[in-house]
Amino acid sequence: MILQFLSAILVLSIIFKLVPYRRRNFWNWLLLLSVFALIVYVFPDISVLKNQVSGFKWMAYPSLYTDFILGGSEHIISAIICLLPILLVILYLNAMPIYSDEHPLSAGCIVLYQFCALVILISAQNFIQLMVGAGCISILGFYLISDSDVKKHYIFYSYIAEMSIFTALAIVYSQFAKINIVNLSEYGKTLKHQDLVLLLILCGVFIKCGMFLFQNYILELQNISFNRILSLSLLSSPLSGLIIFSKLSPLIFQSNFAKVLILTFVILSVLWSLIGICWRDSLSAKILYMNMLFFSMAIYLLCNSADNIYLVIRLLPLLMVLDICLYPADTNRKNIMLSSSRLYWKNHKTEIFMSLVIVSLSVTIILSVLVYPLNYICASLLGIAFIIILRGLYNNTPSDNIVFSQKISSCVFPVVATIIMGYFLYAKPILKLEYCYVYGGLIILLIVVPNRFIDLFAHNTAIQSSDLLKDFYNTFIVAPLRLLGRIMWVLVDVVVIERSLIGNLSQFTSKGVSFLRAKQNDGLKSWIVFLFLGLLLIIINIGSFLYE
Repeated sequence: MILQFLSAILVLSIIFKLVPYRRRNFWNWLLLLSVFALIVYVFPDISVLKNQVSGFKWMAYPSLYTDFILGGSEHIISAIICLLPILLVILYLNAMPIYSDEHPLSAGCIVLYQFCALVILISAQNFIQLMVGAGCISILGFYLISDSDVKKHYIFYSYIAEMSIFTALAIVYSQFAKINIVNLSEYGKTLKHQDLVLLLILCGVFIKCGMFLFQNYILELQNISFNRILSLSLLSSPLSGLIIFSKLSPLIFQSNFAKVLILTFVILSVLWSLIGICWRDSLSAKILYMNMLFFSMAIYLLCNSADNIYLVIRLLPLLMVLDICLYPADTNRKNIMLSSSRLYWKNHKTEIFMSLVIVSLSVTIILSVLVYPLNYICASLLGIAFIIILRGLYNNTPSDNIVFSQKISSCVFPVVATIIMGYFLYAKPILKLEYCYVYGGLIILLIVVPNRFIDLFAHNTAIQSSDLLKDFYNTFIVAPLRLLGRIMWVLVDVVVIERSLIGNLSQFTSKGVSFLRAKQNDGLKSWIVFLFLGLLLIIINIGSFLYE
């Protein structure tokens, strides 16, 4: 059933990719309705679908045998079902003129491809399917980006991540000649070069998830339209990095310092995300920092148990709701600077009220599904980030610049999301008294948070125009490498090669030429010397031939 569903998705994407350029809005809505109708048709009975596994024989070589598997467990099918709302919402945003960009239909078709690649990745039970799914997601992300400069950095970092993970898996295969992920726990203890495998896998995962020191190419996504930002954040590299981390966790945690290294990067990423939310003036950058905060906490959840990946995927629609509620729906500008485009509290009471209701429901859901004390930490950090962005967005500072008008379309999605989450909480009463402490802290933060302190960063051109991580790379990584290269060039090239090898060779050649020039004349001595040299060469050749 899953195989038929993905095949139908691919056929739809190919058909709509070939439609004419006229009446694009009509085709966008038709694509959304077609995918929705396909979901309703294919998933009539979830309980039957969860017990089905689709696949076929992929490679049947004597030394390399593997199957292509889709599904495989109830958790995988549940995770795929949780990704469907994100797919529908992104197609809806592509169809809305206020969110769409220059090529919305093409972006919608690529999103369908991304969803299929994610299903392949999350269902992977061997190295080949794992790398195929991850590689397809990276390539599709490249085509989804509409900015050429962002494309260059994205494909560069993605290439490094893919090669790091591929090298780690090649090391494992070279020792055991097996590619099944199920067997990782069996030979993980006897694996050689465990630390190298750990560093290679974590390097690829951290790059994909945009952890600390690897966030630059993720932050550059702010230069594209919001619907593409949402697609690349929720259905692209970060999620693929989490899936790879969960599937290769038996290899990761064989090393003694794995948890210490991961925890260090998680703490640095969380702190860096909160700092970025405060000092960056771009709304898109703030939303991307909040997403990085979410994925950093997701990495920490996976440290406790690899099965938490299915919990993280269930929380992804929640992150999508928070992103959409923070982005004004009545503008199609790619980058909104909050210091120059203030919104008024009095003109946007509905949006503010809906945003606060959604963040309250979001905090309640996080508190209910996560394990203590992670629930309080994750709910508080995500709530703090959301409120800081909200206060910056709906600031009561008057401005003569652009003020976004209120539209009914900007409230459609928050209202629907509130109804769905409210029904979830009503069907499963989970509100506890101790949760009020978290709510109380967030309400106090909403009232007391000093906007003037944050505005100092917004009006500081040095902070807004600089890239501290790029400066860090140039100071502590690029500059020492250049210095080392200069030293090696001076020592090896100038001293060893020029002064010894090449210099001595040139001197030897010049002396040999001078000797031969002195002997090459029409005198008797020169004739006798070259005659004997010729005879010597003939004797040596004849002797070597007889010896063989």
